[in-house]
Amino acid sequence: MIYSQVALILIGSFWAPWWWIAVVGLLYGWRFKNSYSVNKILTSSFISGFMVWSIFSYYFDARSMGQVSTWLQQIFHLPQSFLVYLLAGFLAGFVAAFSGYIGILIQKKGPL
Repeated sequence: MIYSQVALILIGSFWAPWWWIAVVGLLYGWRFKNSYSVNKILTSSFISGFMVWSIFSYYFDARSMGQVSTWLQQIFHLPQSFLVYLLAGFLAGFVAAFSGYIGILIQKKGPL
């Protein structure tokens, strides 16, 4: 399950806006709420969001030759620049897990 979430987030991150990660978490929570436990859905959503955005933040920081992480390090008063990658990953993981939980809570309703 986590591999397909990572693949969808990776594919969508190249053309979709930043909130694409929430859409993936929402769809997985809604689709797999009867197949997997809540903890498994939340954990896999968090890990997939954390992995993808941590790697993406490192990649884009490397493309800018470290300017982005230095700038964000100064804004957030972080002691090390690599903590920017972890912070980005944590925020993305939180968004994915929270949207996955919302997907679990969605119930199918009848026609309007």
